[in-house]
Amino acid sequence: MAELERCARPGGTVALVSPERPAWWRQRGYTLRTYPAPKVLIDPDLEAFFGPAHPPRRLLYKRLAI
Repeated sequence: MAELERCARPGGTVALVSPERPAWWRQRGYTLRTYPAPKVLIDPDLEAFFGPAHPPRRLLYKRLAI
């Protein structure tokens, strides 16, 4: 986390898509947003092979100080 924040510009935002341990990040000042699942159109052959799509819906982010 420290390296992510160090590499971002002052006033920038660090964001993580579909984090594995959101509670840990939230304890460190990150905000969790969950969005509704978007409708995804996939070729039927791909869906038959891979199964239904599960696009990411959770985002953790933190705006850094200037």
